[in-house]
Amino acid sequence: MVYNTRIFSLVDWLRCGFTKVDNEYAGSGKRVYVGRVLALANMGFWCFNLFGFLLPVYLPKAFKMYYSETKVKVVE
Repeated sequence: MVYNTRIFSLVDWLRCGFTKVDNEYAGSGKRVYVGRVLALANMGFWCFNLFGFLLPVYLPKAFKMYYSETKVKVVE
C-alpha cells in the first residue's frame, strides 16, 4: 500500500497537464488532450486500486492474519 503514495505525484501531473494552455512548451492540441486523458485515467486507476481494493479488501485480511490468535508458520 505504500507504493500507492504515487497519488501525490499523479496530482502534480494532473495539475501540470491542465495548466498547459498557452505555454510555449505545451505541444500541439492533440498532445495536450491525450496527456490530460492519460493523467485522468492513471489517477482513476490508482485511486480505485487504493480506495476500492487495497484498503477495504486487503487491509482487513492482512490485519486479521497479523493479529490472529493462531499464527501459521511458513515453511521455507
